[in-house]
Amino acid sequence: KMLVGYVRIHLSFTTATLVWMYLGWIKAEKPSLVSSATGCLAGLATITPASSYLGPGGAIIICLLSELHVIILVGVVKYFKIDDTFDKLSHRN
Repeated sequence: KMLVGYVRIHLSFTTATLVWMYLGWIKAEKPSLVSSATGCLAGLATITPASSYLGPGGAIIICLLSELHVIILVGVVKYFKIDDTFDKLSHRN
């Protein structure tokens, strides 16, 4: 059972990292380590509470939805010029 939870967590943060890297590649014409790390943290924060209740497919779907949420909130933070140095606002809401 613990191994299955590990696989779910691994799938989730890997998906999140790849989504952020891909979006950073689209926006800035090159992938960024900072954006990949941001995606990784968002994926870990999202899937950790639900890792024992979801299947691998559910972990990927939850992760993609959470990344959409984080991307929207990062845009809101930039639009309103909120001082959010470590992207805590977008990751914790």
